[in-house]
Amino acid sequence: MEWITANWVSVVGIITGIVTVASVVAKLTPTKTDDKLVGYALKFIDFLAINNKPTEIKKTKNGEQV
Repeated sequence: MEWITANWVSVVGIITGIVTVASVVAKLTPTKTDDKLVGYALKFIDFLAINNKPTEIKKTKNGEQV
């Protein structure tokens, strides 16, 4: 626990980097399963950030993410 508190900035940077890469992969693949997983990760990050308004994932008319 002490290591996490001492390296908190690095830990948050790594987590957000992983989510960013996962978002790009989810955007490039045609399946919806990975889109759901990225959605869960975004909800978790919103929870950690104590955001009042959750992150919105924009979708086109045919249901694909923008």
